[in-house]
Amino acid sequence: MSSNRFASYQFLFGCPFLEKNKNCPFAELRKLPIEERVNYLKEMTFQQIFNLEYTHKHCQIKALKLRRYISEKRKNHKKILNES
Repeated sequence: MSSNRFASYQFLFGCPFLEKNKNCPFAELRKLPIEERVNYLKEMTFQQIFNLEYTHKHCQIKALKLRRYISEKRKNHKKILNES
C-alpha cells in the first residue's frame, strides 16, 4: 500500500467530531489493534475504501453543521439574556 493511500484514511484512527457516537460504522473497527486495521484496509478494494471515506466525510460535515448551528443558537440566546 502506498503511503498516499494510507495517509488519507483517518477513519481508521478516530473522528475529531463524534468519537463517542454509538452509531458510527467505524467504532468497532477502531477497537482493533492498529496493525489489524491496516491489514483490513489492505484487503479492501478502492471502491470499498471510497465508500467508507464518503461515509466518514459525510458524517463529519453533518457534525460540523450541527456544531455551528448549536453555537449560533447559544450566541443568540446569550445575546437575548444580556439584553434583558
